[in-house]
Amino acid sequence: MSANQQQLKSILQREIEYTNALLDDLNAEKKILGVADVSAFEKITANKRHLVKEIEILEIERNNLLSDAGNIFDHEDVGDYLESTTGDNQLTVLWRQLLTLARQVHRQNLVNGSIMKGLRHRMRDTLFILRGRQPGEYLYDENGAHDTDTSTLPLTKA
Repeated sequence: MSANQQQLKSILQREIEYTNALLDDLNAEKKILGVADVSAFEKITANKRHLVKEIEILEIERNNLLSDAGNIFDHEDVGDYLESTTGDNQLTVLWRQLLTLARQVHRQNLVNGSIMKGLRHRMRDTLFILRGRQPGEYLYDENGAHDTDTSTLPLTKA
């Protein structure tokens, strides 16, 4: 195995490690969204940002390493390149594993986003009710824009 192949293998293994950790965080985030634990949510969000940043750095390293061979790749090209030129099945297996994990992360992120969107709508509807308005009732300001902060009733009295 050449030095470039060894370096590529190391990068792919670290990308898989970080992507696995990101998937774990997304699964934990889904559970936390059900119990509304703000502190835990903030902790996971910070960790997700860190993991995404590390994954992006590794992606740049991987792309630079692959482009040193004089090629620019998209995801399908990398798999084909690894199969045809490196002769190292292990690199191909790692690449396919990374792509599978990336798809799982994407799916879980969409699920969590849908849950957050639903929570945001429920919170907005609750605030509408507390302000004496019907959920979904929008008022317009002088520019014709939605003015959802206009309250017909105060939330509290001093």
